[in-house]
Amino acid sequence: MAVLSIDLAFRRWSDLGAVLLERAHVQPVREPGFGPIGLPLKPTFGSAKSGNIQAAQEPDEGVIACEILRWDDPGPVDPENLAGRLNHICVTRNVKILMLDGPQAWKSSSNGLEFARVSERQLNKPSKTGLPGMVKPVSSRPFAEACLDVYDALCRRGWHRLQTRNQPIATPERLLALDARVVLHAEDVEEAKLPRCAIRPYPRQYHKRVLLEDGSALELRPIRPEDEPLLVHFHSTLSEHSVYMRYFHWMKLEQRTAHERLTRMCFIDYDRQMAFVAVRTDPATGAAAITGVGRLVKMHTPGEAELAVIVSDAFHRRGVGARLMEEMIEFAKTEKLERIMGTVLFENRPMRKLFERHGFTIKQGSDPETLEAELKVG
Repeated sequence: MAVLSIDLAFRRWSDLGAVLLERAHVQPVREPGFGPIGLPLKPTFGSAKSGNIQAAQEPDEGVIACEILRWDDPGPVDPENLAGRLNHICVTRNVKILMLDGPQAWKSSSNGLEFARVSERQLNKPSKTGLPGMVKPVSSRPFAEACLDVYDALCRRGWHRLQTRNQPIATPERLLALDARVVLHAEDVEEAKLPRCAIRPYPRQYHKRVLLEDGSALELRPIRPEDEPLLVHFHSTLSEHSVYMRYFHWMKLEQRTAHERLTRMCFIDYDRQMAFVAVRTDPATGAAAITGVGRLVKMHTPGEAELAVIVSDAFHRRGVGARLMEEMIEFAKTEKLERIMGTVLFENRPMRKLFERHGFTIKQGSDPETLEAELKVG
């Protein structure tokens, strides 16, 4: 297995390079879109200045081949193109871990200067953006946005982001590390003794396929960051009445599909909230579409959470809402929650009946136009 590392902070496109680390017995090759490759290097401590790093002409066991890939284009190159080329290298060279170094302020939750490298503080180049008080937003924001575009483009190609600075997601596929260090543990370490992730990994165990009463197949799963385009289309299928029943006020389509809003809706902390999407695949075209969304958000009181459901108008009265409700109740039980609650408008009879069928008790809310539904699951 190989590791590809790339630093996205550079002064010119021609300076952009990537480093590929791989076990010995790998012959250098030229990758499309990149320049000449360097020689394999023996992994030794020290610095090039002291002469402790030597080239290995004939690699033996234990030697790591270090290949330096230089960007061949004068630029500019868009993030989608960059992601495509990086993905091509990863596919052809069996790269399973792709490490990207982006805005330096992301190194710590406090964004403190003490976490930045000394050279970056001294050089203070416009490309080294993110250092508080040292780089103007006019240069740092476009760089951060470009990095996010690269990350998103790679996710669309099947890469999975690290959800914490220190711990990787346990995935048999491919790993995308965003300025993080990777800590490996022996295979015989029990799962209970492994360090807990600061941010919960994607909960694959809640992914399932279900059948509606009319025989239609649906995929029920937790929401993912790359679901944003599907959510945009989903909101376009909602009537004004459905929007009002869900949000208790009118919201224009442009407001509901704003990128900043949908980013928060799709990229969530699965330990603090859960959002299930019901996805239908068109048998004729193979296109996927979200038909309903159920969201469960933990409250400040331990053991309590609030839920809400919204279904595309074309799928009303077909059991999509019931499936989402059942999935959220099952999730609440698995997560050892004690009770879940929901607020519904008095005039929203379908939602009231959905609550009642699943055992919720309903009482008058603080607002005369709303009702409070509650289910004890603990």
